[in-house]
Amino acid sequence: MSETHEEFKPGAHVEVLTKQAGDGRNLCGTIIGAAPNTPDTYVVEYHPGLDNGHHSGNELRVIQEASQRAC
Repeated sequence: MSETHEEFKPGAHVEVLTKQAGDGRNLCGTIIGAAPNTPDTYVVEYHPGLDNGHHSGNELRVIQEASQRAC
């Protein structure tokens, strides 16, 4: 049974736990939608200006507004 992640909606800011920037910190981005035909997978637009990536809900953590400065 697939777990549904209500918090992973378009526009949500997320930290990608499985993709690091050159400085070793996890990349952050914005969810732009669900990946077609792939349950529990989301399309993430990275910052700044990298190609979009597809990640499962287990690889993502929603960033609360107060924590966005960390990314």
